[in-house]
Amino acid sequence: NPLWLHTYGGDQDERLWMLIQTTDGGFLCGGYSYSGVSGDKTEPSRGDMDVWIIRLDADGNLLWDKSFGGGGRDELFSALEMPDGGFLLGCHSDSGTGGDKSEASRGGQDFWLIRTDTQGEMIWDKTIGGDNYDQIQDLAWAPDGMVYLSGGTFSTPGSGEIAADSARGGLDFWLAKFNPSNRQLIWHHRYGGASEHFPYALCLSGAGKLDPGGRRAAQP
Repeated sequence: NPLWLHTYGGDQDERLWMLIQTTDGGFLCGGYSYSGVSGDKTEPSRGDMDVWIIRLDADGNLLWDKSFGGGGRDELFSALEMPDGGFLLGCHSDSGTGGDKSEASRGGQDFWLIRTDTQGEMIWDKTIGGDNYDQIQDLAWAPDGMVYLSGGTFSTPGSGEIAADSARGGLDFWLAKFNPSNRQLIWHHRYGGASEHFPYALCLSGAGKLDPGGRRAAQP
């Protein structure tokens, strides 16, 4: 039986792509918004599609909302609650420098990571990508406190921050390990076949079945 039901949005199109439960029993939800200040949206549009997150209590009551973006299309697909209660947002963006985006586009669409405090205020942002289309899809904690990133890439090997692993053909899986303390990639690799491949979810096994180089480890 439904315990509660709420609707959130502005006067344009919004879409929910991500929801996590927070340690206080509430929720962080996010996706994208085209709306300016209207309805539940308290901040103006940055231009085109923006990242939009909303913070809810355990009963679904809206506590706050935040928008992030540049002049182009910016969208959220995954998030993690950080040990200090802030959040790491896994987004993609085709925006250049401007608005909330502090780094230039690498070419086409890039992975865009945003670190916030407990109230959703941006602490830093990081652009990662190559010369073509790159889209992040999921984040997961590594056993050592680092963060695994997964998504897809069309970019030329060795361009921007994309590994020099040869392209497999079309869109390839892209997997990386990221240090949120210094905002640096520890390693990153691509996987695929002759056609297009895209990962929609990242799941870490109980033993963390990734070897230190990021290659697939042998299963027991």
